[in-house]
Amino acid sequence: MLEVLEGKGLSFLFPLLKLEKELLKQIKTDPSPQAIYKWIKDNISPKLHTDKGFINILMTSFLHYIFAELGVNDDEQLASPSKELLDQEKQLLLSFKPVMQKFLHDHTDLQVSALYALQVHCNANAFPK
Repeated sequence: MLEVLEGKGLSFLFPLLKLEKELLKQIKTDPSPQAIYKWIKDNISPKLHTDKGFINILMTSFLHYIFAELGVNDDEQLASPSKELLDQEKQLLLSFKPVMQKFLHDHTDLQVSALYALQVHCNANAFPK
């Protein structure tokens, strides 16, 4: 959708879509929590740090990165993942814990938004185990 909007010069209508693309690109470039947090502080308005849309984008970007890193490419691996795959998934998710804590720690409503993003991701991927 972002590509269509950019092609028509209308990407300003959905700024969070562009933000999601840029954040995911940053995570792929350097997935360390320090680099991600610094990038967010440098590139995203502090007003958005407590916005549910931003939290959705943050979680979605983390989940897309983890899914891509695991290299899971068939339904069999999703239905019955190996212990190694589950451990790798857990480690990747834990690696983003410091960033999530910075934005979610004292905000119950934002924690709910993060859980919703996880539910949407699971639904989109046929509820992997």
